[in-house]
Amino acid sequence: MVNLLGDLWYLQDPHHSHEPDWAQLLAVPNLKLHLYGKHHARPGRKMGHFTVIGSDAQKVQESALAARRLIGIQDEPSPQPPSQARG
Repeated sequence: MVNLLGDLWYLQDPHHSHEPDWAQLLAVPNLKLHLYGKHHARPGRKMGHFTVIGSDAQKVQESALAARRLIGIQDEPSPQPPSQARG
């Protein structure tokens, strides 16, 4: 399951909301889109989610990650462990 936060509505313009292009997601095989019908998107507000179903877990995960990228969800870099000071 991939949560769809209100941040997505502001990717094109940080000052005005624009609904994402759901047709891109709906074109992904075995993807089910669930929007909650909320009228106002705000950064951090959960607006919906999508799931990808299938029998091969690796293919399902790859498909879900690719679908995230289609609508502009970027993976955040993994936090780097703090360097250990020598003393």
